[in-house]
Amino acid sequence: MEYVALIRTFNSLPLVLDVIAALRAQTCPPAVIMAVDSGSEPAQAAQLREQVDQFIDVSGKPFNYARSINVGVAAASAPNVLIISSHVVVRDDKLLEDFFQELSKTGMEVGSLIAKPEQSWLSRTVTDATFTGVNGLTNSCSFGPARFFREMPFREEVFASEDQEWTRRFLDSGAAGMTIVETSRIDYLNKNFNFRKKYNEEMALATYVDRKRMGAKSILTWMLKSAWSLGVRGDRAKALHRYQVAVGLLKARFKKPEINSKYF
Repeated sequence: MEYVALIRTFNSLPLVLDVIAALRAQTCPPAVIMAVDSGSEPAQAAQLREQVDQFIDVSGKPFNYARSINVGVAAASAPNVLIISSHVVVRDDKLLEDFFQELSKTGMEVGSLIAKPEQSWLSRTVTDATFTGVNGLTNSCSFGPARFFREMPFREEVFASEDQEWTRRFLDSGAAGMTIVETSRIDYLNKNFNFRKKYNEEMALATYVDRKRMGAKSILTWMLKSAWSLGVRGDRAKALHRYQVAVGLLKARFKKPEINSKYF
């Protein structure tokens, strides 16, 4: 399987070096490892250039998840692309070979690997009938033919969850589906998780993927969850986050959210 590994980066050292080393150690390694960098500090950028086969600097424009991927896909020289985050480390040298075999077995050309510490290997097929709005392609580690991503690029106005929005359009186009594998053989090591990231994702999902998420029932559920977090769990931070999501969804019913992509 010939593919380019596309890594979005921004001051991602030293962890991204582990990501690169793990890819090179695969029994089915990428033909090219590409870094699409959003303006890392000079020392980091210089070190990264030495470690990858192709380095693309996209710092001339404001950061955008979708744009970084689209630029990388446009420059990809192999027929397939593995989109992998700078904080996702493959822990098994045979993992990608096994994943490609899984795609062949299911007859799918597109899929994702998701880190699940408690799950050795669980494969599921997502189709138009089973897509929930959140269980589709995951750009922390996703794979597909480059021509698919070129013909149907990620939408740059989608400020978060661009992978789920792409899944919606891909399935709507008549595609049979995609294969999602949950496994403990890959680690998701993003230390930048925060409620702002989750808020942006919820707003994007409701705006671009499933408008039922901004319905009255959904908003009420978020409000009840907020009350439960505060009154039962005593978790003020989570309660505030859930309240803000409820308010944000209510506002989104009348005006599209104005949120910029942010590298978390």
